[in-house]
Amino acid sequence: MSSSSIGASSGDELPRLVQRAADGDQRAWSLLVGRFERLVLGAARSAGLSEADANDAAQMTWLRLFQNLSRINDASRLGGWLVTTVRRESLRVRGRGAHRPLDDESGVPEWTYSDTTLDDLFSAERDAALRSLLARLPERDRTLLNMLTSEPPNSYAEIGAAMGMPVGSIGPTRARSLSRLVAAATSDPDALELLN
Repeated sequence: MSSSSIGASSGDELPRLVQRAADGDQRAWSLLVGRFERLVLGAARSAGLSEADANDAAQMTWLRLFQNLSRINDASRLGGWLVTTVRRESLRVRGRGAHRPLDDESGVPEWTYSDTTLDDLFSAERDAALRSLLARLPERDRTLLNMLTSEPPNSYAEIGAAMGMPVGSIGPTRARSLSRLVAAATSDPDALELLN
């Protein structure tokens, strides 16, 4: 596929773009994010979040999409899925106490599956792959992501105090940590295969 066809924005190209991103194509992932970035940020801002909080909700939405790329059966519904997901993430950000662990997708709209037993097995494998990728991150990234997703949840004030960082820098630092997590996943074919 040529780079021009990857970047095409027609509805016919979206399934191909999603599939290439699910297969680990970084350019396809970037194009996919670029295509829906305004929609996701707009939905977060319409939830009444500040710019920093809207960016936090958007970052978590992109992580959820990354975790679910291989489950997409109908790419035409991706925009709706993203809006629903960012709205739920916005509620979590607004509440600052409703964070869930990275491997808990109970608040995210799920794609349909035909076999619950296989789904549980695949979910466990993905969770293990995600934990393995987290272990490869710098200690500061791991600590921050673990604190953000712990049960019971930590407030930003608690995280800031424990990590010696201003509360206002937690969101941007989380965004960089998540970017490093995505980069680690895309650079490791074995882990990426498990996540897909």
